[in-house]
Amino acid sequence: MAEQNKQESQRDRNEKEKGETFYSAHPAAAYPPVEYRAVGVRGLIAERILWRLLVLVELILLIRLILAGFGANGGNMLTSFLYAISYPFVVFFFYLFNTLDRINVAAPHFEIETLAAMSFYYIIVYIIAGIIRGFSGAEE
Repeated sequence: MAEQNKQESQRDRNEKEKGETFYSAHPAAAYPPVEYRAVGVRGLIAERILWRLLVLVELILLIRLILAGFGANGGNMLTSFLYAISYPFVVFFFYLFNTLDRINVAAPHFEIETLAAMSFYYIIVYIIAGIIRGFSGAEE
């Protein structure tokens, strides 16, 4: 019985030494673990919904940017539908850079307005998500 306990203690000591060797040899083990503050469930859900809505809007604007870049026919039903959906998101940025040529819209052109809208909406959602994260503390 005593010999069995001696073997078990020897095995435990060997396992412990292996772990200590790994942690002393691994450079990431020198840093203490990062503690994350818990976010409330409501804030987390609101933030996820906000980011998913942004992805949807950004995808629509990206499709508009690609269609304009390739000079898609505005008379096509799909192109017309996508332009109509994305128009409310881009209308505020028209005439922002004085680059619009509305005479020949079917020619391939780069819409800087769409790119500005995409950047603006990303920054706004990033700020709002930070505010949500800040105000939704840990639930007790």
